[in-house]
Amino acid sequence: VYTYPLLFDWLLSRKKNLDPHSQSRIQLNSNTIGYRMAKALSNVSGIWASPGGEFYGINGKNSSPVLVNFDSTSRVRKMHIIQHAANFSWQDLCASADTLFIADVGNENFKREFFQIYKISIQDLANEKISATKIEFTIAKGPNLNFKSSFYLNENIYLFGESFEKDVYLVEVPVREGSKTEAHLVANCTKLMNESITSAHYDPTQKTLFLLTKNNLGIVSLADGIQSLSTKNAVHIQLPNNTQKEALTMLPNGYLAFADKFFLGTFDGNLYLFKYP
Repeated sequence: VYTYPLLFDWLLSRKKNLDPHSQSRIQLNSNTIGYRMAKALSNVSGIWASPGGEFYGINGKNSSPVLVNFDSTSRVRKMHIIQHAANFSWQDLCASADTLFIADVGNENFKREFFQIYKISIQDLANEKISATKIEFTIAKGPNLNFKSSFYLNENIYLFGESFEKDVYLVEVPVREGSKTEAHLVANCTKLMNESITSAHYDPTQKTLFLLTKNNLGIVSLADGIQSLSTKNAVHIQLPNNTQKEALTMLPNGYLAFADKFFLGTFDGNLYLFKYP
């Protein structure tokens, strides 16, 4: 047990004889409930909700290669060590029906040329140690981009990347076996949001893409195809608290969940459950 990364952060976050529902619940408005995020995810960069409603989260740059399983009140249930993986800059989670994808794509200094996405079988989430394969890719043409968000659609992973000049591009990465592939610029999506897109989630039942920024939730229809993103402006919903929101997913009941990083500990470091629509 002592070999677990972040063990002592998790241990120190526990308290005896407290009901976490009553102690950490924050009613922000009529549509949004918050819970204090576990310290094991203080640098959260991506979350995903399984079809059974379980939460999984990752931490960002230079953290341990660990996938954290937690519940809706942010209590840690299990920590999965991802084998054959390194966390250079994990930025987001997305999933197909049978595979969870960890996007190691951060590029803050705009010098990175090689990127990777780790693939985990969802069936393997029953194990404490999980073997991962990876998609290694480069970008065919275009500016150097810093990626923060990803979503899965039609056998491709899509990434939103921001250039040094703050232009936003959509990049398509094919999901295929093999060590290396070439990703392609799909469209300039600078008009979509007025802030950096930090996480994304695509709901195939509604054909709707949800986008997270520091202050807003963006909603845009993909009923007319992925290429239409270059001409669209997302509908904006202002979110509570001016914090660094970094992770977004959707629960099976249709609620959206998002999280922000722990910084000063006043209004941040929370998991939020948002009733949509």
